[in-house]
Amino acid sequence: MELRRGHIISINKKEWQHSKSKPYRPALVVIEGKGEYTIAAPITHVKKRNKYCIEIHSPDDLVEGSLKYKVSYIKVNDTQPISNKSIRKIIGRINQEKIKEVLTILDEILEKKLIK
Repeated sequence: MELRRGHIISINKKEWQHSKSKPYRPALVVIEGKGEYTIAAPITHVKKRNKYCIEIHSPDDLVEGSLKYKVSYIKVNDTQPISNKSIRKIIGRINQEKIKEVLTILDEILEKKLIK
């Protein structure tokens, strides 16, 4: 399978379902995907001041699976429980718009880094 822009390539299913004790929902989303050349960025939903945000990290921040620092935030207006059984359907239905927003901002971040 060729990885293309917007594909989610890794999800921690145990932490995907939202709960007050574990609000984190890690995932890797492909920013660029052409054949063997693939850039992926980790995205985490976090709670900040009673609002859920998507925390965006640079691919350079991935060190042995750990994230080092945040780059930007996008507000997430709709948060809801996600069961493991229906995760694929929900990813396709709910997260497409969020992923598009994330990719747009990641594109801007990458362009700024490339210009500098």
